Amino acid sequence: MSYTNLWDKFKEVHDHWSLTRKLLDEFSDFLQERANLDKNYAKGLEKLAAHSFFQLSTGDSLSHGLGTIQNFYHLHSSLLSSLSQSLYSDLSNTVKQLVNEHDASIKEKYETGRKLTNEREKLLKIHDKAREKYIKSVKDSATQNKSINPPAKNNEDFFLKSYMSSIQNANTFNIQFSDGIKAVLADYQDQETAKLKNLKESLQRIVALEGCFIKNLEYEMENLPTAVESFSPEKDIEEFAESICTGRKVGILAFVPCYEESAKRKNMELRDSQEEEIMRNVLEACWSEDSINDHDLELFYHLIIESQGRKVFTSFLNEKRHQGQFKIPDKNFGILGELMRRLLTSMLNTELDLLCARQCIILSQTFYYEDATARKIFLQNLILLHPVWHDEKNWEKIITDAIQLEMKNYADSCLDSLEVHDNMTQKMNMMNVGQLNSYAHVMASFDLSKETITQLIYKLAEKFQVPEEMIPDVSGTETTH
Repeated sequence: MSYTNLWDKFKEVHDHWSLTRKLLDEFSDFLQERANLDKNYAKGLEKLAAHSFFQLSTGDSLSHGLGTIQNFYHLHSSLLSSLSQSLYSDLSNTVKQLVNEHDASIKEKYETGRKLTNEREKLLKIHDKAREKYIKSVKDSATQNKSINPPAKNNEDFFLKSYMSSIQNANTFNIQFSDGIKAVLADYQDQETAKLKNLKESLQRIVALEGCFIKNLEYEMENLPTAVESFSPEKDIEEFAESICTGRKVGILAFVPCYEESAKRKNMELRDSQEEEIMRNVLEACWSEDSINDHDLELFYHLIIESQGRKVFTSFLNEKRHQGQFKIPDKNFGILGELMRRLLTSMLNTELDLLCARQCIILSQTFYYEDATARKIFLQNLILLHPVWHDEKNWEKIITDAIQLEMKNYADSCLDSLEVHDNMTQKMNMMNVGQLNSYAHVMASFDLSKETITQLIYKLAEKFQVPEEMIPDVSGTETTH
C-alpha cells in the first residue's frame, strides 16, 4: 500500500519517518564506533608485529617461522585497517550524508503537510459546527408554529446557507488538499524507502566484506602451524656454530728449541689475527660512527672475497643480531651495504656459498637505520639490485639446501622415534611447505615477479614430492622492504 492512501494519517507518517531516521542515525554511529575499534586494534597488531621479539631469532628456521607469524600480524593489521576505512568509515559517512540530505529537504515538506492538515481540520470544525447549528435550527422550527413564528424560519434559512457554505469551502479545499498531501506523502515514502534500501545494501556489504576478511585471515592462519612445525632447533644450532666457526684446529704442542720456532708460521698467525682485527674494527665503526680509514676499507674489500673473510663478516653481524643491536647510525650505513655487496659479488664467479647467502638474507632484513621520519630503512634496500638475487638458479640452490638440511635434521631426530612412516611423511611435507611459503615471501621482498616465484615454488614442490593440494598459493605475496 502506498503512503498516498494515508492522507488522514500525516502525523503517524511523520513519526514513522522520524523513527526510520533515528534508525539510520544510530546505524551510522554504530559503524563509526566499529571503525574506531578496528582501527585501534589494527594499530595494536602493527605494534606487536614491530616487537623486538621477532628480531631476536637464533637461526634460519626460527627466523622463517617467526617471519611467517610476523607477516600474519602485519596482514591482520592491514586487513583490519582496510576494513575499518572502506567498510565502516566510508559507509558511516555515506549513511550520515543521506540522513543530512533528507533532513534538509523534509523541512519544507513537513511544513506543507502540517499546514494542509491544520487547514483541513479547521474547515472540518467549521463544517461540523455549521451542521450542528443548522440541525438545531430545523428542530427548533419544527416545534413551533410556522405561521406565528417567522423568525425561526429565517434562522433556519440562515444556518442552512452557512452550512452549505462550509460544505462548499471544505470540498473546494479538499481538491487542493488531496493533491498537496499526496505529493508530501510520496516524498516521505521515497525518503523512507531510500533509507531502508541503503540500510539493506550496507548490511549486505558488511556481510560480504566481513566474510572476505575472515576467509583471508583463515587462509593466512593455515600457514601458521606449518611455520611453527618448520622450526628446527637442531638446524639452527648447527647454523649458528657454522656461522662463527673459524675452522681452526686444536694444535698438538711439541717441544721447540729456543730460537728455532718457525718464523713463517708465527708471521702467518700474526697476519691472520691482524686482518681479522681490522675487519672487526671496520664493522664496529658502522655502529659507533667512527671514521673509517681508507686503507683499512680497501683491505676489507680484499679480505671479504675470501671464505675466511666472509665468515668474519657474517660472524660479527650475527653477534650484533644476538645482542639486539639492530639499529645502525646512518653515517656508515651505506658502507655496510657496500661491504655486503662486495661479499655477494665475490660469489658470482664461484660456487655459491649457500650458508653465506642465507645469512645475508636474514642479516639484510635485520639491520636498519631510521630516516628523518623515523621510517626504518633496512640493509636489504642496499643490496636489492645485486645480480645474485635475480638469478633463479641461485634461489633454487638456496631453498633446496635449506629444505634438505631441515629434512636431514628431522630424519636424524626420528631415528629413535616410534613415529609411523605416514606421520613422518606428513610432517616433512608440512615443513617443506613452510619453507616454500617462507621463501616465497622472501623472494617477493627481493622484487622477484609473482610469475617467477610461482614457477620456482611449483618446481621445488614437485622435486620434494609435496602434494599439490599443499602447495602454497603465492598470489598474495607482496613486495615489501
